[in-house]
Amino acid sequence: MNETVRALLTEILDEGLDDWVTLGHVVHRSAVLSRGTAAESRRVALTAMRTLLARGLAVAGNIGDSGFEAWALEPEDAFARITGECEKRGWTLGLTDVWLANTDEGDRVARSTKAGGAVIPHRLIR
Repeated sequence: MNETVRALLTEILDEGLDDWVTLGHVVHRSAVLSRGTAAESRRVALTAMRTLLARGLAVAGNIGDSGFEAWALEPEDAFARITGECEKRGWTLGLTDVWLANTDEGDRVARSTKAGGAVIPHRLIR
């Protein structure tokens, strides 16, 4: 298991307790945490995003008139859309029109890691 992916998941879920998280922020934090090549940073970001969506820890969407508006997509379709946005925009911090919001399960996992100092369980990583 890649500890960098776990650290990124923990950060995203923790930040998601208070606010929605932009895709640009995920990409930026992946680059900072991975300290590797651009390819490694992208792999970490994609693994984290796939895990969040597939495990029901977060949903993707946009900010609209009513606030966060989740996409009406299955997790794999949302992941494909996110991947397309990253490729289209060159993996930059300008990825601010795609947002992630914790689900109730994502909040539960984030609170449990904060309370006990634990990390994201290996079984959740996809």
